Amino acid sequence: MYYYALKATIPAATTRTDAAGSEYSTYLMEVRVDVPVTPAQSGGSGSGGGGGGAGQGFETKDWVVERRYSEFLRFHTALKRRLPQIGVLPFPSKVPSPTP
Repeated sequence: MYYYALKATIPAATTRTDAAGSEYSTYLMEVRVDVPVTPAQSGGSGSGGGGGGAGQGFETKDWVVERRYSEFLRFHTALKRRLPQIGVLPFPSKVPSPTP
């Protein structure tokens, strides 16, 4: 069985204005996941990173997405239905805090 280490942060929120002049909030989300890699996948013969199993390493993948608040809320709601334990995680408010 493989386990994945996942880290997601929301380092920034921005208020934007659409073509009609209406304001909306967007959130920048950074995601990092450590994906198990076997020696056959990495082309090596040993562990290529962290632990996890005999001869198994990890490859780190990163990506950044910017989405509207409503899209993150839909995503968060769907995750809570599927994984109830994330319901205890804080969710940002709709109004972004001013950036210094």
